Amino acid sequence: LSYAETVAKYDLSFCCLKKWLRKYRHGGYEELLAIKPRGRPPKMPKPKKSSNGMSELERLREENEYLKAENAYLKKLKALDQEVNAEMFGIGPRSSEN
Repeated sequence: LSYAETVAKYDLSFCCLKKWLRKYRHGGYEELLAIKPRGRPPKMPKPKKSSNGMSELERLREENEYLKAENAYLKKLKALDQEVNAEMFGIGPRSSEN
């Protein structure tokens, strides 16, 4: 078939047929099947993995969770310490005795 006959038979644009032929001549059948990403690449690059395989964001999230747990533990410890001191020394909130 000629280019004109092919375009008419398969209802293609001439540019599309030309592009397919160029791809086929350049890389063969595999080039025609290759799926290439479309559109503009994202502006923000993907986060890089550090040496242990975690991205910086993942590492910071884990550190944040650890620090939250540590903070909660220390608050609880302080509350227990104050409770024990109040029982031992009678320190703490006093009731009004009028």
